[in-house]
Amino acid sequence: MSATVVGATKPARVTASVTELCPPGARCQLYAVDSRGMTILVTQWVAGNTPYTYAGDVAAPANDLGCSTVIQLDGRVTIAGKAARSG
Repeated sequence: MSATVVGATKPARVTASVTELCPPGARCQLYAVDSRGMTILVTQWVAGNTPYTYAGDVAAPANDLGCSTVIQLDGRVTIAGKAARSG
């Protein structure tokens, strides 16, 4: 998975390219996590056999988001990544 977050003001746009993280047919959700540890649902989908790009807006500026997580609806965390900061 690769994820980008864009937006200096609210809302920020979160985009994730996902390949083979969830088994086909599994319902998955993409979350952003803010600097206080609060999770924010970005989008949800049913996994397929091919790579997809998922995107959604979150009510937080990009510099307040610390990581993103993909979770299957059965509660299993598929992947979590920490945001890299530059500057």
